[in-house]
Amino acid sequence: MAKGILNVGGGVVSVDASGNFTVETGLIADGASVFNETGVDVDFRIESDDNANMLFVDGGNDRVGIGVATPAAQLEVEQGSTGGVVAFTIDNNDTDKVAMSIEAANIDADVMDISMDAVTTARGIDITADGLTTGSALRIDSDSSSTGTRTIASIIQNNTSASAQIDAGTNIASLPCVSKGA
Repeated sequence: MAKGILNVGGGVVSVDASGNFTVETGLIADGASVFNETGVDVDFRIESDDNANMLFVDGGNDRVGIGVATPAAQLEVEQGSTGGVVAFTIDNNDTDKVAMSIEAANIDADVMDISMDAVTTARGIDITADGLTTGSALRIDSDSSSTGTRTIASIIQNNTSASAQIDAGTNIASLPCVSKGA
């Protein structure tokens, strides 16, 4: 297969007979860049030192993966068991803006699911509010126009042999165990 080679500042840029473009040194683009302008079913992948799929755009399924080659959602972030760092962080220092907003029009599906079947001694959700004065660490607000009875919060212990408790510091309230569906 014949190659055309172009030397740029000591680096090598090559295009093979199939039109594959290779840059063997850094690539600098001073301006807007569009990949896959015609919208064909091609993927885009960026590798890091230890991850072949550091950023992966699945052109056929319209999905983006970070750390995963086959994203199962529109955006999937995956970290292996040896990642050694937090998989996803939102660091917002804007004191009068929401750090994360989930706006969902779900009617029959949960808005957020947390699956933690392998967790044994850690917490599923850990809220720390050391600077809290007049606010709330957790607020559940239901302002539905429905006048029917609805459940605002459910705590379910599905193991009928176990007991459940709510720990409010030194004030611990034990709850009777009710099987799911009762």
